[in-house]
Amino acid sequence: MNIFTLLENNFIKASENELNSVTSIAIGCFDALHLGHFKLIERLDENGALLVVYKKNFGEITPPFLKEKIAKRKIFFVILDEIKEIDAYTFANNLRRSFIRLKYFVAGYDFRFGNNRQAHANELQNYSGIPCIVVDEFRLDGLSIHSSGIKNYLRNGELNTAIKLLGRPYEIIGKQIKGQGLGSKFFVPTINIDYKDYFLPKEGVYFAKIFLDDKEFYGAVFIGKRSTDDKIAVEVNILNNFYDFKFQQITIRFLEFFRENKRFDNFNELKIQIDDDIKKLTLRAKNER
Repeated sequence: MNIFTLLENNFIKASENELNSVTSIAIGCFDALHLGHFKLIERLDENGALLVVYKKNFGEITPPFLKEKIAKRKIFFVILDEIKEIDAYTFANNLRRSFIRLKYFVAGYDFRFGNNRQAHANELQNYSGIPCIVVDEFRLDGLSIHSSGIKNYLRNGELNTAIKLLGRPYEIIGKQIKGQGLGSKFFVPTINIDYKDYFLPKEGVYFAKIFLDDKEFYGAVFIGKRSTDDKIAVEVNILNNFYDFKFQQITIRFLEFFRENKRFDNFNELKIQIDDDIKKLTLRAKNER
């Protein structure tokens, strides 16, 4: 991450060459990098970049390490906690002094800046002296596209709507971590995922496409509280003929919300349910191929 830090009311960045190459900036939180955000990105010139106001320790649909890959633009970050007390004039002029070749800003109609959100995107030019293109609200099939709205759809298990507004598959990319060991001992083997930095969808069982490095499978994904410590776990069972091998990275591409989580009185009831899930989702995977 290219992170600005705040020092004596100036944004300081190690690489001046990167800053000096930027001639246009789209500014905002860019949490999800959804279709509405791409309407801002489309207005950048060939040397355009994104300035992301980053909320630390805040689960995102598109975490920081993926933003540049998806946006296909250089990305700089300012940390919200370090700038939220700065007045609008200081904020705008810090940007002007940092990006000395900047020709114009791009911002969404709902962007605000300065202490207590005192100034609107329309005022960015007044405070900085640099023109600002303000992009109107973007709607798809009558739905206004916002990161908070997409999170609500994911929270409610409305996966298809969330994917439509994102404009791409909903995915979690992470590393394998150690689980409780109950799956391989009592039920079916699972891969436990480190989901740090991600906003998780509704708890339950999902049908998904699974990528272990460059190898592709179908899988059943469980999201819910572990029995031992009540912490949320993300676990994957590979449905295809799968032979264990080492991998560096796992990608979960969610395809369908399958069922709600249930409570069981004993392991035997849980095993019966898991076996039934695996049977149905294996058939679903065969129909996909």
